[in-house]
Amino acid sequence: MTTVDVYNLNREKVGEIDLKEEIFNVPIKKHVLHQVVVSQLASKRVGSAATKTRSEVRASGRKLKVSKKVRKAALRMALTDKVQNERLVVVEDFSLPEIKTKVFVQAMRRFNTGSALIVTEELDINLDKSSRNVPWVKVMRREGILRYFEIRQSFCRATCSQENRGGLGLTVDIYSVIKEPHITEKANVQKEAHNQVTFKVHKRANKIEIKKAVEALLKTKVLEVRTVNVRGKKRRMGLKTGERPDWKKAIVKLAPGENIEFFEGV
Repeated sequence: MTTVDVYNLNREKVGEIDLKEEIFNVPIKKHVLHQVVVSQLASKRVGSAATKTRSEVRASGRKLKVSKKVRKAALRMALTDKVQNERLVVVEDFSLPEIKTKVFVQAMRRFNTGSALIVTEELDINLDKSSRNVPWVKVMRREGILRYFEIRQSFCRATCSQENRGGLGLTVDIYSVIKEPHITEKANVQKEAHNQVTFKVHKRANKIEIKKAVEALLKTKVLEVRTVNVRGKKRRMGLKTGERPDWKKAIVKLAPGENIEFFEGV
């Protein structure tokens, strides 16, 4: 039986809880996790109004779909990974006395973690509204965890804090620097030709922070980091035209002989 400690908001141990083996102690299959991640990234893509010509079409544009059974299995594997790496924290009660971001952040700083997904049993108005302005925390009820499920979240349940000060004075840590891998045909060519991998990163993270984050999180040696600010593409919704949010891309060159397992076979 898997057992984890239970804490209060002062990070004091108040007890222990037994976790179900069939959920928190299952074999981890990387190809299943990869399939779900690719499916989620594909689902975020928005089709454009432009039609490609025959010369522009290189492959099928069909999005990968996975069944609910596969997504549930991937969720159990992700939770198992969180437990095995001590990234699942159980909090006895997350009730806040008032709706105030400062109070919420103070509570988070007591936990030495990175970006977090806080899962609650019932809707808590104070917690929900106090966390809205904190970009590295997502609060949701347990019913929605399967729909939201994102493997990139560093911690699950009730965790998150900040340690380092990032570029331009923004408070970030290694877990909030890397947002998600950026997988495209061009990125795959760079990986094969130059041993480079590409990530979507925090818009205000600098090269030094990105290098430290990749080396610490993925246990690999980084030689060079290049960053590109990508302007959001225009999109059309009916008669209205808008733009997708701008984002930042980091192209990370790994040392000879180094690799990141997630990108292998992509």
